[in-house]
Amino acid sequence: MRILFIIFLFSCFSHQSLATEDNNQIQKLDVLINAANNYKGFNGAMLVGSTKGNEVVYYNRIGFADKEHKIPLTDKHLFSAGSIGKEFSTLAIM
Repeated sequence: MRILFIIFLFSCFSHQSLATEDNNQIQKLDVLINAANNYKGFNGAMLVGSTKGNEVVYYNRIGFADKEHKIPLTDKHLFSAGSIGKEFSTLAIM
């Protein structure tokens, strides 16, 4: 969960638009997500949007929807919100 929170903070506080950067920023996000997957088996998706428009700058998914049957995540999988709201509440308070 700590890795997910770090990824979230990284994406929130990036002051420069990824659209104007070269692929270096996107490669850093890929490295970060892959490191989280290799370290603790992170499963999930990450979406970064532009603050200057309605465009998706970065989208990636990693891991399995079902580890036992080796079903990879796709755009069609839904996630349960669970207790993820705690992180957003904490960030809003800070």
